[in-house]
Amino acid sequence: MYNYGCEHDANIVCADLMRVSLDGEIEENFNYKDNNYLKCNEYGSVKSQDYGMPWAFYKNIFKRTYLEEHNIVFPDLARGQDPVFMAEALVNTDKIYTVPTTLYGYNYAANGGANAKVNSYPKKYDYMMHFKMTIDILSRAGFVRSAVKYKNQLITFLSLNRNCDDHELIEIIHDIFEDEDTPYFESHDEELIYLRFMILNHDNAKELYEEYWPIKRHIRKVVRKYDDNILMHPLIVNSYMKLDSQVN
Repeated sequence: MYNYGCEHDANIVCADLMRVSLDGEIEENFNYKDNNYLKCNEYGSVKSQDYGMPWAFYKNIFKRTYLEEHNIVFPDLARGQDPVFMAEALVNTDKIYTVPTTLYGYNYAANGGANAKVNSYPKKYDYMMHFKMTIDILSRAGFVRSAVKYKNQLITFLSLNRNCDDHELIEIIHDIFEDEDTPYFESHDEELIYLRFMILNHDNAKELYEEYWPIKRHIRKVVRKYDDNILMHPLIVNSYMKLDSQVN
């Protein structure tokens, strides 16, 4: 990887990340199957937009002078530092180089995953802040696919069963993503739908179009869940009508 990077004066060289079972066996990485981030099948290069979600910085190597030139560092967060760093690294270069080798093996089961460690108010706050920082970095740079996937990842995290009744998380969401006068909604579902509207990028028509469909599906899912008896808050209705007119 190092030699290939030097040969091409690469800012970033990517390799592969595999899972390691509890008994030490190498397993396939589910992130490749789910198309969460790039799998390096051959020597070559791709556009940095094609990396996917800015996860697993440790399967890559970086040119030190590149990081220093753009002041790319890990932010001062208790949780979620890695994606912010990786997002900054990706958006400041046009392409990344790939090497078909496994650089790192990660034992997900033993570690418990990042979600299991978001277990205090400061960690919850920083984890939500990392979502905002990462989404903002990707959106500003026009990384539409990655930005939309990361917004959906935020909604997925907040939809986990153990998070649905976490009032601290909702308070943090209001503080970081929403206006001061945003009301607390009657249901968790409405909270998440309105959050989707708050993180829309109205300055990028392509990204707005990509986000329209997940929001529409989310609203339909909630309506079906309540047997059509849910009355959406006017803020949600007005936000959807505005989005619908922009897209259509």
